[in-house]
Amino acid sequence: KPHYAKPADIMESIRQQQDRRAELLLQRHEERMRAEAAGCTFRPELCSALSEGAPGAPVVVSGLGRFFELKSLAHRQELEQRAHEAKAFRLSCSHGPPLGITIPEPFALS
Repeated sequence: KPHYAKPADIMESIRQQQDRRAELLLQRHEERMRAEAAGCTFRPELCSALSEGAPGAPVVVSGLGRFFELKSLAHRQELEQRAHEAKAFRLSCSHGPPLGITIPEPFALS
């Protein structure tokens, strides 16, 4: 005896059977998850960590002072580097001919 009753509707009956199996597996999975959740005794206290310090009180961050110290040091070094480059490459020099351009002068062949 064939598994499927009508040979003309084989694909439709296969799809229906797959849908029923998927639904059954989903139900079993949900039941298993509910059973696990019912046996769970862990109850986190989410708000207790926030209530340890006074509201609005400053929060101590370790290493913050060193961070700002290094940041100001890097800023000072960058300013010194810019000043050195301006002096070495004469970026602020506005008098005289522009650097890098040859100005032709008249000459006489004798």
